[in-house]
Amino acid sequence: MEQLAYFARRATLDDLPVLRELWETERLPVEALDKRVTEFQVAHDANGTILAAIGFKRDGEHGLIHSEAFVDFGIADQLRELIWERFETLARNYALLRVWLQDDLMFWKEHGFDPASDEDLESMPESFGAKENQWYSRVLREELFASAQAKQTEMMFRQAMAAEREKTERQVKNLKLVSAVVAFLLFIMVSIAAVYFFKYATRTGYGAVPYSR
Repeated sequence: MEQLAYFARRATLDDLPVLRELWETERLPVEALDKRVTEFQVAHDANGTILAAIGFKRDGEHGLIHSEAFVDFGIADQLRELIWERFETLARNYALLRVWLQDDLMFWKEHGFDPASDEDLESMPESFGAKENQWYSRVLREELFASAQAKQTEMMFRQAMAAEREKTERQVKNLKLVSAVVAFLLFIMVSIAAVYFFKYATRTGYGAVPYSR
């Protein structure tokens, strides 16, 4: 049997009519999701027919997978795989620490999602939902490492700024020194010119007022 080709991409406003049907079928809050269409990735066949949609919300260094909807659950895992690859790319691009979801499906467990502990939940953004619910998460970067990396980045930035400030101050000092030297040389030149002019005027009588009776 020939394997059908499926593809994944980001949802657009043009997809809303189809997405609304999917959300209604899954009894999801259509009106609320209407305003969040750009959070969704969709999977479609070679003809462009949308077969699945899954949302991915970002809050700070955390991501939330939400609102799954499928036309055919028989190929759900195959489509999840395509969309999950796009989520991974998004997570890397945004340097996320952790991704959360509330589905306990085997697919997600096989992809590294474990039940979240009380300690884990302390870091979950409140915008994702009530912490009393059952949550699953996957760590993408260790928070201690990320914190250390952030501090290192900040330190490097501060060092770069300090070096740039020192360079600027050095340039200003050099400019002041050059200006002072130029001003001194101009003063010497003007003084010498004044002396020569005075001697010339004294010798030739240049500038003397003629005497009249």
